[in-house]
Amino acid sequence: MQSLRKEIGQFKVQVKRNNLGEAETLMQKIGVFKERQMVEWESMAEQSEQLGGEIELVWSRLQDQKSHIQELSEEEEDTELVESDEEPASGANWERKLLKLKTQIDGVDKEIFANGGLRCGWPEQDHSLFLKLKTKFAGPVNGEAFAQLVTAKLPVFSQEQVEEHVSKYLKHLRLENSKREHLEAYRRLRSEKD
Repeated sequence: MQSLRKEIGQFKVQVKRNNLGEAETLMQKIGVFKERQMVEWESMAEQSEQLGGEIELVWSRLQDQKSHIQELSEEEEDTELVESDEEPASGANWERKLLKLKTQIDGVDKEIFANGGLRCGWPEQDHSLFLKLKTKFAGPVNGEAFAQLVTAKLPVFSQEQVEEHVSKYLKHLRLENSKREHLEAYRRLRSEKD
């Protein structure tokens, strides 16, 4: 029995030594893994910083190009593009005029969006009722009487909100008209080239 206990004791010591050796090996492997991960993380952080700089550079260039296009658009008179008796444009001049018109159309679209879109910021049902009331109303829509009528039919809006909506609606009509003129000029210019 004593020899059995001795053998069990030796076995336990050997198991402990093996476990300690395996634990040390495992700890070494974990340490190497951590070092590799740290190197990879530092590399990715460096790449991320470089990409961020490149993105800022590209963004800056896009803004410069956008500014340049806007400057070109502002230099020319709108009337020269809308006149129908104009001689057909050729080459780079034609392309520049098309680009200017596209830029103007995009600008009008952005203004329409900023103004609240098709319904000038109101829910569809409320704006539809507003339009029906506008159609039936005999006087000017930008007056106090119309605002009171709309407020009576749509009590969720104050008179100031209705007046603001009328203002946005009238602006929307002007913007849509401007967009239509630019689109017609664009189509005319395209057809001249074809």
